[in-house]
Formats: sequence, C-alpha cells, structure tokens
Amino acid sequence: MEKVGAYTDRVTDEGEWRSGNPASGQQATPMLAEYFNMLQREVVAVVEDDGTALDKADNGQLVAAIKRIAGKLFGERIATQPEVDAGARDDVSVTPKKLKHGLLYSFNANGYFFLPTWLSGFGFQWMSVTMPPSSTVSYPLPFAFPNSHFVAVGNIAIPAQATMNVAPDGNGAVRIQHLYATGSQAGRIFSVGR
Repeated sequence: MEKVGAYTDRVTDEGEWRSGNPASGQQATPMLAEYFNMLQREVVAVVEDDGTALDKADNGQLVAAIKRIAGKLFGERIATQPEVDAGARDDVSVTPKKLKHGLLYSFNANGYFFLPTWLSGFGFQWMSVTMPPSSTVSYPLPFAFPNSHFVAVGNIAIPAQATMNVAPDGNGAVRIQHLYATGSQAGRIFSVGR
C-alpha cells in the first residue's frame, strides 16, 4: 500500500492529497487510475483472503471479512464465566472482567488474597491473635476457605517467652496451642488453602 505521493508529485509535503488553488496556480492532486487500482486490490485482498467471492450487490463484504479475521484471532464469541473457570476452550475470547472474576482480597492487618478459580482458587490469609496463657483456642480466619485448608503457620511476637503449635481447624479457623503459662502473647498466623 502507498500514499498517492508515490504516483504523482502534485501532493502535499507528506505525500497526501492536496486541493488546487487557481489564484496561485497550484494544481490539485490528480485522480489517478493506478492509485485507485492499488487501493481496490488492497480491499479485495482482505475480502478474498478466506475464499469469499466478490459480490457487487453486497456492500458489507469488507466489514464481514474484517469480523471473520478478528474472530479467527480472538474467538468468535466471548467465553462464559464457567468456560473461563474450566480453562478448556481455545476458540473464545476472554474479557478483563471475566479474568478478574473470583479474585478476592482484603489487605488489612487481618486479610486475605484469593486467586480466581481459573487459576486454581488458591488463597492466602494472615491475622493477628492474642493468645491466653496455657491455652488451646480456635480462631476464625478472616474468610473461610471454600474447599480445603492446607496449612497454617504462626509466630509469636516475643519468641523467647513462649512456644505455640498452629494447625488448620476446618476450612474457617486455625487451632493454636499456646504453651506459655504466665501471660497472654500476641501471635501472627499465615494460612494457605483453596
């Protein structure tokens, strides 16, 4: 493809069409068959690319051809959310909204971050707790894991004074055994699940 300036010198400095000016003697860019034939060949090539025959009664062939090409590149239709979650189709398009669907997060002191289901739905949670002395207590998580609670770990603010054992307690809590007999302790918990 070329600008009209490739076919004549009677163009703007950018090689584009110009108007004539009888007062200054400037001639307009001529209407050249060679240039229009080049444009026609470019348009026809798009329509015929997938085997479509030209039809002078159909003025929508170029638009239809562009849509077919886009459909081949990006899918004929937008995927449904279950199709995105399953991740099994390769012939549909996905929108940013559908990609984000299922992404859950709360970046507070006690918070969570869950990946969308199409990325396995793994979740990470954290929280602070105050543990009574010599106790075993179940603490609710900020958000219950929908499927399973894999692991919970923790640490104590002043480790030299105490020890603790941490384990999942169902999908929505952690069980902490605090082994310090003379006072309450602050702890931080981190859990992983799905």
